[in-house]
Amino acid sequence: IDIQVWGWETLQQRIRGDQKALNAFDPGHSPVSDMLLSLGAENFELGSQIRDQGVVTLERLDVIQAIIASPVDTSRSGSFDTHLDGQVDQYRDLAITGKPRTALRLLEQLEATLTPGNSAAIRARVRANIGIAHLKLGDDITAGRLLVEAHTINPSDPRVIANRVLGQELLGDVTGAIEFARAAIAADPDNTGVATFIFQGAVDAQADFDPLELVPAALLEDKNVLLNRINWVRIKLKSDEWHGLAARAWELYPDDVIIERIYGEALLDQTLGTDMALRASAFDAGMRKTLSAAATHLHNVWQQARVYENASRPAWAMVGTNLATTYRALNQLDAARDTINDVLVIAPTDPDALATAAHVAFDRDEPE
Repeated sequence: IDIQVWGWETLQQRIRGDQKALNAFDPGHSPVSDMLLSLGAENFELGSQIRDQGVVTLERLDVIQAIIASPVDTSRSGSFDTHLDGQVDQYRDLAITGKPRTALRLLEQLEATLTPGNSAAIRARVRANIGIAHLKLGDDITAGRLLVEAHTINPSDPRVIANRVLGQELLGDVTGAIEFARAAIAADPDNTGVATFIFQGAVDAQADFDPLELVPAALLEDKNVLLNRINWVRIKLKSDEWHGLAARAWELYPDDVIIERIYGEALLDQTLGTDMALRASAFDAGMRKTLSAAATHLHNVWQQARVYENASRPAWAMVGTNLATTYRALNQLDAARDTINDVLVIAPTDPDALATAAHVAFDRDEPE
């Protein structure tokens, strides 16, 4: 349980960083409108530092991959194990909503009670979800091994088949994973899990191949398939096409925290990801509107991610760092300071967060 006690000074800072809260307290006031009024006379220099740091932050591709690769749960077992399925549902939800360490402990305790008398479906489901918990905690090798083991327990289940593809990829056998996935998607063209990890494999594969040649068009707007397609376009193709795909994902799935994160990063990349000189006077009204939207979405995600058990992992700390960078670009320096300080409490040794904190201090004329 995360308990915070805020005084008025802290509330003011938080209110200034949240458009909805700001409007609720003072409908006639907006920090964005204040900024627009002052930009004509203001000529602050964000400098090359923000460009360099922004590129590093926005393109930490290794941690982006860990977030977007979303393992699929295995199917339910028979009625005999219905009560166990309910337990696994609860533990799985813990793992995917920021409490993977808690979920891992509970799942391991549950697995210790299972016997050969339990169905293969429930035993595979528990083993796979233990693997998912390890993946969320950054242990890719253990996760890969467990996902492959789940397939040996229940090899006919479509979701277990999909998880085996991811398991092989996590273990470094990308070529074998793609060959297995090629056969699996041919046998079951509706398997969205396999389609998802075909795109993930295309990112990691040594030899280039086009996953769109393997994945049926009917599956391309499935949530996890779309996320991993964005990942492929962003990392492997290095194409701005991912901006449009992120907008489409947000249109289709506006309640998903990972999609909101990707959409916020896309909006940020559309502005700070360019080679233009990053001066406040260079941002036109449209660019400022885009940056403000990016700040809103990244703020929403960070408020959820900051209390995760694994919030210190670079994959999640990067959300707060990107949010602080966005506030810098908007000249909302109090919000940038508060955000990056929040990140450093959670991840005090994260190099991107430390660099951003230094940039914010310079912006605020606090060289000490």
